[in-house]
Amino acid sequence: MTNTRMEALKKMQLSYEDLQPMFPHLIYGHISGFGLEGAEASLPGYDLTAFWARGGALLDLGPKGTGPITTPYAVGDHSSTLALVSGLLGALHKQTKTGKGEKVLVSLFGTAIYLNSLMSVPCQYGDSFPKSRLHPLTPISASYCCKDGEWITLTILDYARDWPKFCAAIGREDLVSNEKYNKPEAGKQNSEELVQLIAGIFETQDREYWIKMMTKYDLPFGKTQHIIETMKDPLAWENQYLVNFTYESGNTTVMPCTPVQFGGNKAA
Repeated sequence: MTNTRMEALKKMQLSYEDLQPMFPHLIYGHISGFGLEGAEASLPGYDLTAFWARGGALLDLGPKGTGPITTPYAVGDHSSTLALVSGLLGALHKQTKTGKGEKVLVSLFGTAIYLNSLMSVPCQYGDSFPKSRLHPLTPISASYCCKDGEWITLTILDYARDWPKFCAAIGREDLVSNEKYNKPEAGKQNSEELVQLIAGIFETQDREYWIKMMTKYDLPFGKTQHIIETMKDPLAWENQYLVNFTYESGNTTVMPCTPVQFGGNKAA
């Protein structure tokens, strides 16, 4: 496995094409910034430039009118690595069955395009990005600020089925039959007005109250946390997604674990 640029690998005679004749069983994993074809393939590629910027998310994930977001580090690196692992496992299976190796290629840019596919496909048909907070997917699939300044995120995708339950949860049963809001098309058409109405309701109670109400009516939601909150989240610890790590110096820190778990192993 290597992330050395292909030009350098060829100079050192360490490309797949150089090695495969000598080692036909070789599985060769290469991860690049922008791929291996085209005039820009040899550009130096980093998480921020190849994954976030060239992939489109850097500019289009922030609220409309705000410009590029300040990204977290290594999201593209981590997700591209998972893609490479998947490819390598497929190649290992082929090697087991046939004895032959394989060349496995992954790039930060290609991974970004794949991960952003649920934006890149619909944007060809009028679903433009970046978006305003006043025009989410639907007004009941959006984030709202609560009285205590904390946020809750709703993902109520079956609008027609769950609109009555949502109205009950927010104490506004009178909206169930309101033709401006009670159908998916109407909610979309009157999105800005409805978002502002719902926002005003959520501002009347703390987040914990709304968590209880969403849970009571079995409505999909997320407790919208800061990163530091996630590191203390009981659910993360109960599922062994986090572990206390002690350095040789004796200092300790909390470290995230691999997202893949095996039944016979525990985080250590």
